[in-house]
Amino acid sequence: ESRKAVVLFEDANGEVPYVDNRVEPLEYRVFDIITLTINSTLEEFKIAICRNTTPITVTLKASPSIGDEVKIKRTDEVVTVVGDIDGQTDLTLNVQDLSVYLVFNGTDWSSI
Repeated sequence: ESRKAVVLFEDANGEVPYVDNRVEPLEYRVFDIITLTINSTLEEFKIAICRNTTPITVTLKASPSIGDEVKIKRTDEVVTVVGDIDGQTDLTLNVQDLSVYLVFNGTDWSSI
């Protein structure tokens, strides 16, 4: 099942920031909402709801662009997110209902 979510961005001053000249004022990003139950590779601008009954691995896109974003939520079993995240090679979501919001900064993915 795939759904869409719209996310608007603005800073503390109410202005829309620029990211790699890809975000224009008042532009919004559309995220696909997907459900994962097996090992998967996650492309940019996805919200992944992990409803796995056994541990799974979610691999981040191999060649991301600056400003790419993903959101991952664990609802059941352990989810290991593989990719360069905050200087580490992976991130484990080992608490039920834990989620992570990742943005690619040009070097690695940053958890925000």
